[in-house]
Amino acid sequence: NEVMSRDALMRLCYPTAKPAFGRAIDIGVARLRRKLGTRADVSNLIRTVRNQGYVLSERVLAEDDNS
Repeated sequence: NEVMSRDALMRLCYPTAKPAFGRAIDIGVARLRRKLGTRADVSNLIRTVRNQGYVLSERVLAEDDNS
């Protein structure tokens, strides 16, 4: 599990233009967490790593990945 910095997420989410609001990634993560809900199995799926960024706490597989 690799920590993604806010800057790296900003480049991935907004490749052509920087959003006017500098905390756009934080708001997006908060909305995603809210949509995922509060169930115990998903409540800690996205962890905040202070002064570094965000990390997924579970392994993510592509649909065609059979491993």
